[in-house]
Amino acid sequence: MNTDNYSFELPATRGVQGGVEQYMLSVPMAVLRRLLAMDDQGDVMARSQREANRTRARKIRNYIAEATGSGKPYILPSITGNIDIAVDFVPSELSPSVGILKIPMEADLKLFDGQHRALGIMDFVRDYANTGDTISLLLTVGLPLEMRQQFFSDINNNASKPAAAISMAYNNNDPVNQLSMYLAQNVTGLTGAVDFEHNAVPAKSSRLISFKALNDATKKMLGLRANSEPTLQQREAAEKLWSAWSGAMRWLDIAQDDIAAEYRQEALGLHGIMINAMGMATARMLQTRQLDSIVSLLACAEQGENGFHYRDSFVHENWNDICVDPQTGTIRTDRRALEATAIELQRLVDPFAECAWLRPYLGDEVPDTTLLKFNAGIVKLKEETGLPQIAVVEKLEQLRDADEQDRSRIVGTLRAFKKFIAEAV
Repeated sequence: MNTDNYSFELPATRGVQGGVEQYMLSVPMAVLRRLLAMDDQGDVMARSQREANRTRARKIRNYIAEATGSGKPYILPSITGNIDIAVDFVPSELSPSVGILKIPMEADLKLFDGQHRALGIMDFVRDYANTGDTISLLLTVGLPLEMRQQFFSDINNNASKPAAAISMAYNNNDPVNQLSMYLAQNVTGLTGAVDFEHNAVPAKSSRLISFKALNDATKKMLGLRANSEPTLQQREAAEKLWSAWSGAMRWLDIAQDDIAAEYRQEALGLHGIMINAMGMATARMLQTRQLDSIVSLLACAEQGENGFHYRDSFVHENWNDICVDPQTGTIRTDRRALEATAIELQRLVDPFAECAWLRPYLGDEVPDTTLLKFNAGIVKLKEETGLPQIAVVEKLEQLRDADEQDRSRIVGTLRAFKKFIAEAV
């Protein structure tokens, strides 16, 4: 950079778009702050940029810093702006389009696209002043405010943000995405049947479920957050559980018979809210059941036990006022609808779901049928005596902490159990 003549001298290429002359520069990140003037202050109609979002800029800063710290590559698109006064371009001997751009030091370079990238880079440079990385600038010259505003509008209105599904599928840095990709490629019934491009699978598609739905549901199932590293145990559990769900929902049959589009017309088993509900319902079951127990329940569902059917159980009418609006027939996808769907799905798979809360107190060796009897006994006792739930829990905690002989005696018969609980009245 040469400042002898009170100008910045930078290598650049010159081009033209729509009659507007423009210059492309590759600028060291460390000097970006000296070149740019933010155009995000004052009245909105007196500038050509939106108000800066510092949180968004911080995310970009962290993206660069994390990549730099770990020695990984990263990429940022060009920043676009305008120089408010005339510049001098000196062509090289190689080409009239390649040369040196002289920008007067009194010039203002105001952005109309990429301000958050610029702010993120400036924040990054504060901590990494010795970075040798560069950022490309696309600069116009002397554009009036109205045209800069129009270009800002054109850039943002013509931009098409990719679906979250494809962004997730391409994100190899997120361990949760990697796990979901493994599941999509290895779980029987999902192999070749996951839509990686759409957040919601198109109605007439032969694909079964969206990668986004699978990814989100897996997080719910295992209690994972984005970028968290699943343990080997969690990976194995996810594969077993999704394989079991795939069997119960007959995804392989639907894929092989090529009836996904037909299925979607009448049933919800492939809808995003149901996939997410599977993850949430499984997480709820894991609180009171062992993994193998859940796999067994889903195997029973696959055989049609307890009235479960991969198609009939999921017709829209069965989910009215749960995740389907009975008046309009539209599918609700809000948080309340998702939670209600997960609860109903758990009941559908696990006929003993309502009494599963007793298991931590009574022990894993107690049969489900016994749990059901004890739960019914507690409900009846509460109705007859007005016994509050907190009193029941306190007694159950005493039972959990009792020695094995006393616990066995009390749990042995419903009468002894009811008498034990009744002592809390």
